[in-house]
Amino acid sequence: MVMLVGALFSWWYGVGLREQIAKIKMSFVVNNDRFSIGLLLRTLFQPFRQISADSGGRSVEERMRSGFDKLISRFIGAIVRSFVIIAGLIVTIFMAVISFIRIVLWLTMPALPIVGAILLTIGMA
Repeated sequence: MVMLVGALFSWWYGVGLREQIAKIKMSFVVNNDRFSIGLLLRTLFQPFRQISADSGGRSVEERMRSGFDKLISRFIGAIVRSFVIIAGLIVTIFMAVISFIRIVLWLTMPALPIVGAILLTIGMA
């Protein structure tokens, strides 16, 4: 019985803990891939879904309209990308808090039955 408990603790604080940390790292990798904050920052002022605003070989008025369309498209792109960046940062912060709580719970979980037994014996439960 003592060897079983020792093996359980050995796995819990060794391989089990490393697996939990690996799962948390993978969730951050997936989150980073989902939001692509770095890519959004690099392309913050790129035009947003611009279909037709080329300015090659047309009159001055058409080029001005095309330039204005590109400016509006860049403005919309910056707004949309900014909201996605903010959402990604909020999700990342939320994930960090949840991951911290997850690790703390993982580390303290084996002690909870002992704490519960002690509280039961002294009459607090």
